[in-house]
Amino acid sequence: MHAASGQVFLPDSIGLLRNPKFLNVSANKVKALPESIALCSSLVEIDASFNNLLSLPINIGYGLVNLERLSMQLNKTHLLPPSICEMKSLRFLDVHFNELRGLPQTIGRLTNIEVLNLSSNFSDLEELPEEIG
Repeated sequence: MHAASGQVFLPDSIGLLRNPKFLNVSANKVKALPESIALCSSLVEIDASFNNLLSLPINIGYGLVNLERLSMQLNKTHLLPPSICEMKSLRFLDVHFNELRGLPQTIGRLTNIEVLNLSSNFSDLEELPEEIG
């Protein structure tokens, strides 16, 4: 990790890690996860809570096919990329206390989801996706 003006950035080389199962970057002022995180297909859990994440990499869901838990509470995330709906193994998604303005229309594809915590978001939400609403 390297810091620039008080923000922390993870290196692109994180995608070169061999067989990581867990990634905990919580409470580090991380502003963004690198696109290369999607190359870590063996990840089962990511804890990126208590940071400054504005968004997730657009391709994150296509590579993290084994991810079961994604904790992102207390960030500044405005949207979840549609690719997150491709995480077929995802059972736990916690994005409470963010700045979400909506959900991907295909959120219903998360067929194994057991916990979906969206509390304290959606100040500008106009409607829920048809798949869950």
